[in-house]
Amino acid sequence: MKPYLQWIALTLALTSALACAETDPWQRYDQELRTLPKDASVALDRGVNCNHFAGEFNGDGSAHDKEVNKTMAQLRCDTISGM
Repeated sequence: MKPYLQWIALTLALTSALACAETDPWQRYDQELRTLPKDASVALDRGVNCNHFAGEFNGDGSAHDKEVNKTMAQLRCDTISGM
């Protein structure tokens, strides 16, 4: 399966599983990650973190933006391959 299709399938599977929870889905996030194969949980967690940090970026060139860019580079948020 192509990496991007795998990423989408994993995201949909976890989203679906978490949507069934009656409480805050992020409460069970770590528990749900442990149910996935190691490579899938690493890929999904990386995607979640990249999405989080993308929302932290202000675009004003501040020190905060530089730190966010550094973190996103470490996570390799510019690609979904090479997980």
